[in-house]
Amino acid sequence: MGSNLLVLRTQQMTGAAVQTYLLEKTRVACQASSERNFHIFYQICKGASADERLQWHLPEGATFSWLPNPERTLEEDCFEVTREAMLHLGIDAPTQNNIFQALAGLLHLGNIQFADSRDEAQPCQLMDSAKCSARTSASLLRLPEDLLLETLQIRTIRAGRQQQVFQKPCSRAECDTRRDCLAKLVYARLFDWLVSVINSSICADPDSWTTFIGLLDVYGFESFPNNSLEQLCINYANEKLQQHFVAHYLRAQQEEYAAEGLQWSFVNYQDNQTCLDLIEGSPISICSLMNEECRLNRPSSAAQLQTRIESALAGSPCLGHDKLSQEPSFIVVHYAGPVRYHTAGLVEKNKDPVPPELTRLLQQSQDPLLKVLFPPDPEEKSQEEPSGQSRTPVLTVVSKFKASLEQLLQVLHSTTPHYIRCIKPNSQGQAQMFHPEEVLSQLEACGLVETIHISAAGFPIRVSHRNFVERYELLRRLRPGTAPSQSADEGRSGEGHHCQSFVHPVS
Repeated sequence: MGSNLLVLRTQQMTGAAVQTYLLEKTRVACQASSERNFHIFYQICKGASADERLQWHLPEGATFSWLPNPERTLEEDCFEVTREAMLHLGIDAPTQNNIFQALAGLLHLGNIQFADSRDEAQPCQLMDSAKCSARTSASLLRLPEDLLLETLQIRTIRAGRQQQVFQKPCSRAECDTRRDCLAKLVYARLFDWLVSVINSSICADPDSWTTFIGLLDVYGFESFPNNSLEQLCINYANEKLQQHFVAHYLRAQQEEYAAEGLQWSFVNYQDNQTCLDLIEGSPISICSLMNEECRLNRPSSAAQLQTRIESALAGSPCLGHDKLSQEPSFIVVHYAGPVRYHTAGLVEKNKDPVPPELTRLLQQSQDPLLKVLFPPDPEEKSQEEPSGQSRTPVLTVVSKFKASLEQLLQVLHSTTPHYIRCIKPNSQGQAQMFHPEEVLSQLEACGLVETIHISAAGFPIRVSHRNFVERYELLRRLRPGTAPSQSADEGRSGEGHHCQSFVHPVS
């Protein structure tokens, strides 16, 4: 998530704008063992009033499949703070209620479970324990219950030149996938809509943009027991930003010292270009191979993808393989450490397909908010399920993320960046626990040790010649006859000579 604070020449802040990078929508339906879902789900479950609990069907002690670790109470779980902030941003109470009702509908959607069908020609049946959840979810999302279940259970296929429509019952796994996809689709549209509403409330007139202060909150480096496309994208972003940090400070600072003619011994630093070549390089990289798999008109095999990556990129020193792993995977040696990525589901996640019948289902909702999020003729058309030779290239998750990263880096290269490094005191997330070895490892991985060496041996405090002259003009009195301050159109060398002319006698 990034924010731009708009500043006028008078140094007054006039507005702001918010931009998102890679919304981790998968978290809605899938969380790692030690992770939680988005904070807002815990907020509505813990902070709703008695009347709201009745309205949103969130009784005390209710359990939801998509709400792990509910017993943990965090500072971010404060519901009232969120509501107050939304009011300040122009989101009134009825609209807030509509938002929270839709989110409650997603929680109940996650409790919908299907049983395996004994006959492949028949759709999977809803489990008895999930019937109440299906009814409640449909009610909260203002959808016909039978249409909701039918959309989750039956897949629509268009084939042939005449685009004939066929319906095929889904397997239990496919039903679960479509349920998860429906939840992610609603959450992503809702999130983007909220960002647009916030921007319309706080953003200034584009004509008034002169200067800005950008705040970028970057996801931290991630390594879990099971890492997939989300972790690959997040760690890819960290690699790109680490390279920018290295180029901006570690390399540029030392090159400046050399250009100034100072006595300087270069401090070695870790260059992660090899790792970036492995992930995004041309012509062959992990990203290009995944995108190629998305273009092929065939089911993707996790083992086959692993084999392709290992054979095509065998020469990269940053690519490894865990011979003891029983699941298809590959290892990338990042600047912060090696991470093992499972290839199962990588290609499907990269396609991020949205069955068109899911969008059509949501377009039939009678909920006022969902009507806004899913208009009858949306500008962004869902990806049709292709068949035969009608397959058209799709813009993959990796491609879109790479493009947004390039835009971000263009902004960073055109501005003066400052860095705040967050270091974890321990990997267990425990309070009052400090592991020196883990902290030192992080400091070394992100280049802070080299940064400290360069700052200590170099010149961490920089003052331009012009600012120095303006600040210490009083020193001219110590040497009568010193030339006055130079005008703004005189060169840098002249200003430097002027500094020396009245500083040297004092020293």
